[in-house]
Amino acid sequence: MKEPKTMRELHRIRAEHYEKTKNMSFNEFIMDIRKDAQKALMTIREMRRENYLRNK
Repeated sequence: MKEPKTMRELHRIRAEHYEKTKNMSFNEFIMDIRKDAQKALMTIREMRRENYLRNK
């Protein structure tokens, strides 16, 4: 997920998220959150690895 640069962009992202999740069951919603969290962890690990290799 990218960081919004303006309030308008933040509202657009929130509206997209609402449209995506409004008809989901609770279990689908939780699985979607877990999937997003997994993506974030992979991104953090990749950034750390790149930083480590750059400083080596």
